[in-house]
Amino acid sequence: MRAAWDRTRPEGARKEDWDAALRLSDRVSDALFHDREMAVFGWLAVRFSDGDGDGTIYPTRGHAVAHQLAPEHMSFLQLTPDGMSPRAAWRYLRITRDMKSRWRADFHDPHAFPIIPARIELARGVLL
Repeated sequence: MRAAWDRTRPEGARKEDWDAALRLSDRVSDALFHDREMAVFGWLAVRFSDGDGDGTIYPTRGHAVAHQLAPEHMSFLQLTPDGMSPRAAWRYLRITRDMKSRWRADFHDPHAFPIIPARIELARGVLL
């Protein structure tokens, strides 16, 4: 069994999806490393296409949405103190992309707040 922070691509992951997950994991780690007090429970804007964003930590989800040129192509991630491993980033991108394509979840709608399962066991209806 591999560790969660292992950077080798898991079986079944496409190269471009894994690269996006690594990018997202690195962005979260960078945010926590450079300004931990601001970053913890702050918000990042994450592009569905490549897992990247503008690199800015926003104090609220509303601020993160308001500062994007095309928020309909992004999800908004609240940072936690423990960061995000590459495998967790890969699952996060899979779940958010699936929610966007299947159910047209509006991550940018200030009145809607899609709840994303933190554990894969809770995401059975979303991914399968």
